[in-house]
Amino acid sequence: SSIAAICADSDLTTGRARRKRRPDASARPKRRPRTPTSGGASTRGNPPPIEPRGRAFPLPVFEHLRKDRMRLFAALCVGASVFAGLSILWTFDLFELAELKALDHRFVRFANPEKANRDIVVVAIDEASLDHFEDQLGRWPWPRTVHAYVVDFLKMGGAKRVAFDILFLEPDKASDEDDENFAASLKKAGNVILPMLFDERGSRGRAARPSPAAARWRKRSAVNILGRDRSRALRYSGANLPIPRLLTSAEDIGAINLQSDPDGPSRRLKPLFLYQKRHYAAFPLTIAMRIFGARNVRFTRAGELAVGAVKIPLNHRGEMILKWHGPSDRIYPIYPIAKVLSSFKQIHDGKKPDLDPKVFKDKVVLIAGTAAGTYDLRVTPYSSKMPGVFIHIAALDNILAGDFLRETRGAVALGSLALLCLLTAVTLVAFSTFRVKIALILAYAAGYYGLSIWLFRAAGRWVDLVTPETGVFVTFLAVSVLEYFTEGKRKRQVKHIFQHYMTPTVVEKLLENPDGVKLGGEKKELTVFFSDLKGFTSISEGLTPERLVLLLNRYLMAMT
Repeated sequence: SSIAAICADSDLTTGRARRKRRPDASARPKRRPRTPTSGGASTRGNPPPIEPRGRAFPLPVFEHLRKDRMRLFAALCVGASVFAGLSILWTFDLFELAELKALDHRFVRFANPEKANRDIVVVAIDEASLDHFEDQLGRWPWPRTVHAYVVDFLKMGGAKRVAFDILFLEPDKASDEDDENFAASLKKAGNVILPMLFDERGSRGRAARPSPAAARWRKRSAVNILGRDRSRALRYSGANLPIPRLLTSAEDIGAINLQSDPDGPSRRLKPLFLYQKRHYAAFPLTIAMRIFGARNVRFTRAGELAVGAVKIPLNHRGEMILKWHGPSDRIYPIYPIAKVLSSFKQIHDGKKPDLDPKVFKDKVVLIAGTAAGTYDLRVTPYSSKMPGVFIHIAALDNILAGDFLRETRGAVALGSLALLCLLTAVTLVAFSTFRVKIALILAYAAGYYGLSIWLFRAAGRWVDLVTPETGVFVTFLAVSVLEYFTEGKRKRQVKHIFQHYMTPTVVEKLLENPDGVKLGGEKKELTVFFSDLKGFTSISEGLTPERLVLLLNRYLMAMT
């Protein structure tokens, strides 16, 4: 409380302060000394002091909450209501697109390019290569003998696996000899994987051509699932296969079908497809299975797809979440096909090649088009126009390294949402200072954001970010509105009453504890300073009221 100094007016005529005479000390009756009790306390006329018992809420904040249980209960009801409402929206996937964009943000800002497997390389059919050989080979597509040269060069260098992301659905228009040369190179290498494409369900799908090669492919390339089938594989009615001559010469074939999320980018991959009651592997899984030497897969109780010693985590739709290490067209080694062909010719002519084939030793080489018109455009978290081969590379890298992004959602997301909503609600009623409230709530939001980033980078976990952060924001708004129309109204009344009689500091203290304002006052042990201003009457007679108040305020400010 604030104690204003009392200015005692002096005598009107003499200007001297009136003082009440004290009786002579000798005339005073002697007091009988008090008998001290244990601890030095006196028991005369007063009961012995009662030792305070331990409080249920030892901290001031919790003591404040104990007194305002109704406010706390109302705030918790608001937090629970916000949680219930957002949980319903989350259940119907209304935050799905926002969560996907938040995942893209983590890929772009916090992916680690150092984790990219540099043993996965690309031989690119780029614009420069097409321009370089336009006079000799004509426009794309080139004769398939050219692809045979590339396979021979990679075989010479000791590549571990070679995979073409180019469909060979029709015979070569130039000559059957080109197909023969390509098939011979495939068979000689023995480690080349070709692509196939399943037709979408219910669309122009046609069964694979009933040829002996197709029949052998169905038996050779089918994936055996040991135990219960939990793949949730997409069912297709048609398959586009390489021509029989190439189909029988390749080591294996894999499906290059890709899936996109509702907003466009490809962030997931179906590892298995169902065709004519048999399962077939996606393109990157086919390459990995050949490297692992595995033809069987199984599903664990946790819903993971076990391929050899690697367990691929799948979401509730049977999809693998891609863990991008960065923009794939920048973090993986890329060699122009023109350089490969020129080096092959130099070796054939007995010259030193510009590109040593040994750079491909023990590498997994994917051959694909990157020039405009030679590839399918795909959207990724890094680009709206990226060749689809880099999506296959991202998935292949994850499988070979056993480094996956696990979708940790469901109960974890709802638990985080509930915790943040209730914590925000309690904070808004537990603290009276607005700056403290804002600081703590921002700390909750920033802390959860930092936790989600740490889980993403260190543990490979994808947790919901937008939904819990929205819970913090909505709870803050809802409880603030409630406080404004209830507790805020009482504080405004207190401020309006006392702002004309007390300093702003005292008013703020009253606002922090409005319960301290009560009729009858409060009993406290205080020290009061009485000040007598000499000549105050004559001084006041010579000043205007405004000047006098200014003078008194300056004096009281200095004294206090």
